[in-house]
Order: sequence, then C-alpha cells, then structure tokens
Amino acid sequence: MKKRLHKIIALSLAAALIMTNATACARKKKATKKSTTANVSEKASDYNIGIALKYENDDYVLDYNAMLLGFKAAIKDNAGKHTISYEVNKDPEKDNMDSVISGYLNDKDLIFTLGPEALKAAVKDTTDIPVVSCGVIDFYDALGLRSADRYIWSRKTGTNITGVSSLPALAEHLSALIELTDNAPENIGLFYEKGNMEEIYQNTLLEKYLDEAGIKWTEFGVSLNPETPDDSVSAVTERALATCSILYLPAGEGLKPYAEEITSLASAAGKFTFGGDENIGTLTSISSFEDPYDKGYKAGEMAYQILFKNEEPGTMRVGLSNGTISKLYNKTIIGSMGVTLPKSFNEYDEFFKKYSPGE
Repeated sequence: MKKRLHKIIALSLAAALIMTNATACARKKKATKKSTTANVSEKASDYNIGIALKYENDDYVLDYNAMLLGFKAAIKDNAGKHTISYEVNKDPEKDNMDSVISGYLNDKDLIFTLGPEALKAAVKDTTDIPVVSCGVIDFYDALGLRSADRYIWSRKTGTNITGVSSLPALAEHLSALIELTDNAPENIGLFYEKGNMEEIYQNTLLEKYLDEAGIKWTEFGVSLNPETPDDSVSAVTERALATCSILYLPAGEGLKPYAEEITSLASAAGKFTFGGDENIGTLTSISSFEDPYDKGYKAGEMAYQILFKNEEPGTMRVGLSNGTISKLYNKTIIGSMGVTLPKSFNEYDEFFKKYSPGE
C-alpha cells in the first residue's frame, strides 16, 4: 500500500510537470539571443534552462518532480517580468544523460540536474554552462572530488557546478531517535551496505552527533553475498539486536534489499528500525520525510542568483537541509509491536494522502 500510494502521488506530479512549460528568468544572454524588439508574440525567452531528469527507479519520481516544482516556483517568485523557457528530457526513466546534457550545450543558459547520474554526466560533459543540481546526497563523491576530506570540505566546488544536497537532517534524526525512548537510547545500531560510500558518509556524520550526545553506537555492514553464515543479514541483525535499542538505516537505495528482513527481526524483538528517508521508510517501522519541494526551491534561488546576479556557481556553497522533518511510522509494524508513539509522529499512508509539495 505504501509504495503504491507514494507512486500514485509521484506520477500525478510527473504528469503535471511534463505538461508544464513555465516561464521566468535572466543572466544577460549571449549575442545569439534573438532581438526583443520584434512583435511581442514572437519575443524569445530571456533565458533557457535545460532540465536533465533521471529516475533511478520509481522511488524517486515524487522527490525529483517536487524538487522541479520548487525550482520553477523560486525562479518565478524572483524573476519578475523576465521570461524563461524550460526543456525537460522526454523519458526520465530511459534517457541517456550524456546525450541529454550534450543536447543542451548550444542553446541553454543553465542546466538543472536531478539525480546522481544526471550530475555525473554534467560534470563530464560541460565546464562552461552553469549547473545547479538536486537529488544527490553526497556531492563530494558525485563530483569526483579528491582534493579535500569529504567531511570537512567547504562545499564550494570551484567549478561551474553547485546545488542542494539531499543529505538528511541528521541532527533532527537524532532528536527523533531520542524521542522514541523514555531516555536517550543506550546504543544505536548503524547499518550500511558494505562498500556503499553514500551510506557510510551519512553514518559517519550521524556518529558525530551521537558522540556529542553521549550515545553509544555500533556499525553493522551487510551484503547480499555474505562470505560466511555469520555475515548473513539475519545473523548480523541478531547481533545488532543483542546490544542495540534502535537500528538505523540511512537514506538511499543500498539497504532496500535488506530492510524488510531487518525490520521483521527487529519488530519481533520489540525494537524500532529508523529509515533515513521516506523511500526506505516503506520498509522500516519509523522514518523521516523532508519536503523535496524545499530543496528544489533553494536550488531555484541559486539559479536566480547565477542568472540574474552573475554569481559564480563554484563560489556558492552546496546547500543543505533546512532541518524541517516529518516523523512517520508504519501502522502495521507499530501495531504488531503493541507500542504507543508520541503524537508528533504521523502514520505514513495518512501523511502522504494529505501531502502537497511546498505546503
């Protein structure tokens, strides 16, 4: 039910966006711009933005299209009477991102990418056209940066690229973890898929918050191809449950194949699993949601600064979460555990029935 409802909302957003060719924008166009002294009905847009959109799978349809809505809204809110044309690639599920980006190089003033694959293609295919990106948790990795430690870098790329990270509001996750227990949890089990740097990155950042709060944590790596029976998902989860009061599964796709089994074992033991976003949250007892519209809106404001105020993308810090989360729970799993949650937690399906981007 959860995935179906989530997909219905996502597809309705996608349909609305595909039909939309909004207007709004401004960094002075190059000499190739058509004259604006002609008949108003033939007036060219002040700026052209190419949108490179790549759905890794159905889970990201809602997120990326809400981000796109926010992006366009921010430009419209700031650009006044200036006009912008948008071109979106026709098949976000199948389109080759290198081809999409290459098709934008001759007539676009800015490229907005959604998803890691689209950003990586932009990194490879252009160093001149400004790029603003969303739908990426770890920009450091996606940009192929090697000159600084990913945990201390300035978030300034020094290139033609900037954007807004989808890194969750980890400080708020810690607050939710504490809220789930009468006192601070004794030990948090931090799960990750072996070799998945995006999940390791999130856990490492969360560990710093846990250390500051004086909460113990233990990492547990899992793999679809365990080397021994002791490395199986069930064995690793049982070890975690022996010492940890809550199991944390970071945002992203890496742990999706394992999440249902981990949650089943945890709920049978009367313990919560916490999903780092609403996508893995379909398979955990508790999860977190941050409105992707807000991230898209922030990205649109950055695009406005680049086009209208001549800001250089490389000097603009990659944006982070605004820290506002909705705490969700899976009614079926929580019901089987026989626990009562604080009123600040919302039932997953009921929340998304009412969800409207940006509201």
